[in-house]
Amino acid sequence: MIGVSNLFMNLSDTELISLIKTGEDTKLIFNEIYNRYYNKVYFKSLQILKSVEDTKDVVHDIFVKVFRNLESLKNDAHFSSWVYAITYNTCLSFLKENKRFSDDLAEVDILEDISVSTLNEDLTAIKIEQLNSIMMMIMKLKDEERLILLMHYYDEFSIKEITTYTGLSESAVKMRLKRSRDKLKQLISKT
Repeated sequence: MIGVSNLFMNLSDTELISLIKTGEDTKLIFNEIYNRYYNKVYFKSLQILKSVEDTKDVVHDIFVKVFRNLESLKNDAHFSSWVYAITYNTCLSFLKENKRFSDDLAEVDILEDISVSTLNEDLTAIKIEQLNSIMMMIMKLKDEERLILLMHYYDEFSIKEITTYTGLSESAVKMRLKRSRDKLKQLISKT
């Protein structure tokens, strides 16, 4: 059995998906996919939901959706993008269903949202304070506006990638980004 699981570890996502679609040992293959993507899905969900408890529930739902809908994946080469889209949409649906809007998230430690690589040792307390203030203002945006803004500027996704993950048209993403930036500018100007 160890040799079989090692075989799956060396296969690409595309090869794993092809095996599943041909009816190979799906339990072992799903286990490999789960192991590959769990941390990515978990931490992206945690970034959006800001709650460990909610994240655990949602991550389970995400993997159930991934496994149930795998047959509908049209381009196996885009599997990681497809998983991210399911993650994003499931988290957004959870927030909407549970009416957990940005006011509930205002108490989050903002420094967790700033990638460590963007901070260098020379960053002064004033700069950290400014970053905290900006992130607090971002948290005041509506969930969808905030998430699209973070996807574009924090995760550095292109407009096209955001359309893939959200299912929105390119013009809708651009418009929501513009509105989010405008709202953020208004919030900044009020301080």
